[in-house]
Amino acid sequence: MRRKSNKTNLTLYVDKNLVREAKEIGINLSSFFEIKLREYLALVKSKEEIKECRGRDSNPGPSDYESDAPTS
Repeated sequence: MRRKSNKTNLTLYVDKNLVREAKEIGINLSSFFEIKLREYLALVKSKEEIKECRGRDSNPGPSDYESDAPTS
């Protein structure tokens, strides 16, 4: 009986020489693609987070409301 997984079939068009070389040295292309795609997605997500933080001041100081308040 086949185990259920969260995998789907995918058709990729890849240079046949690259596929041949990968198979010759025993690379499992499905696993390789999945690992590299996860790495790439993590990289893209981290870059998006950096972009989101760019406009923010990490030490903004008091707001206008706070600066008008009397100090004791």
